[in-house]
Amino acid sequence: SDEERRQLLQAFPEEARGRPVPIELLAAKEAAYSRGDPGRRDDACPVKGDHLEQAVVEVMHSLPPPLGRLFNIGELYGGRLGELPERPDDPTVELLRELPWAQVLCWNCGQVSAVTRVAHLASAFVLHELDLLSSLSVPPEFREVDLLRID
Repeated sequence: SDEERRQLLQAFPEEARGRPVPIELLAAKEAAYSRGDPGRRDDACPVKGDHLEQAVVEVMHSLPPPLGRLFNIGELYGGRLGELPERPDDPTVELLRELPWAQVLCWNCGQVSAVTRVAHLASAFVLHELDLLSSLSVPPEFREVDLLRID
C-alpha cells in the first residue's frame, strides 16, 4: 500500500529518496560498469573511491567471528557466464568467496548461477522472488547476519 511504502522510505535519509534514475541511463551505466570501462566512476557516488566490494572482507575480519549468514536484496553485480573480467564487483559475492561455508538469503537476486565469480557457490544461496513491500518478514535464522545488502 502507499502507507507501507511511505513508512519504508522513512527509514532512508531525504537525499536518498530522490527521483529514480531513468531506465535508459541506468541500463547504460550498468553496461559500462559490467564491462569494466575505465571511465565507469560516478562522481555523484557518495563513496567516490574505495567501494564496499573492496572493503567488505577486510572489515569482516576486524569483527567477531562471522555468523556465516548473509542477506542480500537485489541482483548481484559482476560478469555473467565468464564473459567479463574476473575482479571484485559485488560485496555479497566477495564475502561469500571469503566464507564459502556461509549461506545467503537472497531476495530478487536473479540467476545467481550465471554470476561468474560466485557460480561455483550457487548452492549457498536460498533464493526467493517476491514483492518486497508486501513481504517484509525475515526468517528467524537470518535476523542476525554478517551482511545485509539492499540493491
